Amino acid sequence: MRLKARVEAAGLQVWNIGNSNVHNMPEVTLNLPGRDQKIAEYKQYLRNLAQAGIRYTTMRTLHEVDFRGVAIADHVPGMVGGPRVGWAYSIGYMKALRAAVRVTGS
Repeated sequence: MRLKARVEAAGLQVWNIGNSNVHNMPEVTLNLPGRDQKIAEYKQYLRNLAQAGIRYTTMRTLHEVDFRGVAIADHVPGMVGGPRVGWAYSIGYMKALRAAVRVTGS
């Protein structure tokens, strides 16, 4: 929340804050040791965003502006089975996010 306050004090508006510690987590996608800890970190990251009043994610924004273009995964996880498995995971994940946003509107 301190970062958001500093940025907004400069006259800018914060829409999202990334956290590279919970981005592309091989522990989660490959079911490696530390998986549950990474999931807990991610959930805390989402709670922190909500506490800071940051309610937007990429998929929600795309839904709200009625985006009809192509969304390309910018990061594909390394997974057992090779790169095609990672791409399949990324595409499935993005489709699930879009479906969830359409259903919940959030």
